[in-house]
Amino acid sequence: MSPILHAAQVYSFLLLSIYLITQLSPYLHSYQSLYDPLKPHDHVYQPIPHSSVCQCLDSVPVLFFSKSHYASLNLCSRPRTNFLFSLLLLLSGNVELNPGPRTTSPAPTDYFNIYCQNIRSATVINDSINKPEMIHQLIQDCNIDFLFLTESWLSSDCPPSITNSLTPTDYSFLHVSRPTGGGGGVAAIFKSKYSLTPITTPTFGSFEHMLLRLSCKTKSYLFLVVYRPPSCSKASFLSDFASLLEELAAYPSEFIALGDFNLHLDDPNDTYATSFLTLLETFDLKQHISVPTHISGHILDPVISKSTTSISSSGVSEFCFSDHSATHCQIPITASSISPSRIKKTTRKISAINIEHFSADIRASSLFTNPEFTLSSFSQQFESVLSAILDKHAPPKQIICRAHPTKPFITPAILLQKKERSRLESIF
Repeated sequence: MSPILHAAQVYSFLLLSIYLITQLSPYLHSYQSLYDPLKPHDHVYQPIPHSSVCQCLDSVPVLFFSKSHYASLNLCSRPRTNFLFSLLLLLSGNVELNPGPRTTSPAPTDYFNIYCQNIRSATVINDSINKPEMIHQLIQDCNIDFLFLTESWLSSDCPPSITNSLTPTDYSFLHVSRPTGGGGGVAAIFKSKYSLTPITTPTFGSFEHMLLRLSCKTKSYLFLVVYRPPSCSKASFLSDFASLLEELAAYPSEFIALGDFNLHLDDPNDTYATSFLTLLETFDLKQHISVPTHISGHILDPVISKSTTSISSSGVSEFCFSDHSATHCQIPITASSISPSRIKKTTRKISAINIEHFSADIRASSLFTNPEFTLSSFSQQFESVLSAILDKHAPPKQIICRAHPTKPFITPAILLQKKERSRLESIF
């Protein structure tokens, strides 16, 4: 008898012994518990684990052990090794005959983190407060996707340096100023990767607003930022706001309205607040804030959405910017519904430079009229003068475009070949 066949018989005998012991152990245990005088008869039931190593192999087809089966899998060639391989499979556990494809988990869920704050002048900087810095800190601490501001107090001719001071890196800024006079105004600070575009709507004398659309792959969102000055007529506001809602009702987008409405929405005796809530119900809208948003103890800053819109959480923050607290909400989204990321780039239109005028400005600059004598100072002068002339003839312009993910298999050599191909294609 060969050693391999002898080993197989020993394994078979060992497996048979283990099988008999595990099958007879429940009966031996019950027999001992019934007739053992030292134990009571009302013993507690304890479940006994299944005797199989892997229950899916309790009914293995006979063809599983055949030579043709292993020959089709090309796993082994000798018949005696086939039998030993089968025994090893039985002992391994965690083996299934045909588990099938893995069930795919649902797409990961993310949220739009939305905040709204009555800022009451976004550019205030004094010994006690620095609101631009506080805005940056709030966005960073709360990981805000969209921050809407009311009473921004920004004019229509606000210089870019002011708006840049309010905008963190990788964020964009939009604002609508009050048509006449100072104060008022609404603004939006949002991540540049989102395609947020303003939509033209009628203007109303009873409130200021800004309508923005966020376009995603599977749906779109409308964000309405509202500021109603306390001096404006409440009756006119209700009429004008109803007209705006009628116009927006035709949009199939999800709808979110935020801002400072200056109505005591928590006061059931306030007829205008009651009429406003009734107006929301008429358009199938829901108000989500239930705690005071003003230092006076009233709800002046609602968060409004369609009744079918899923709002995962909503609430208010502490008073830190003004006498209003910030309202916030989260809208759950699937990662697959988000449009490709967008980034902000700085470009120059070099082709628009007039070469003659550009050369004339260089010859008239201090590089020719008053050059520096040391190398280090001349290099600094060279950089500063040429940068100023370049800004004059081709001013930098920021654009927002789609961010194309890097492809690791595209090497620098391949990029050079692609550029060469494009150059040759342009010839023909």
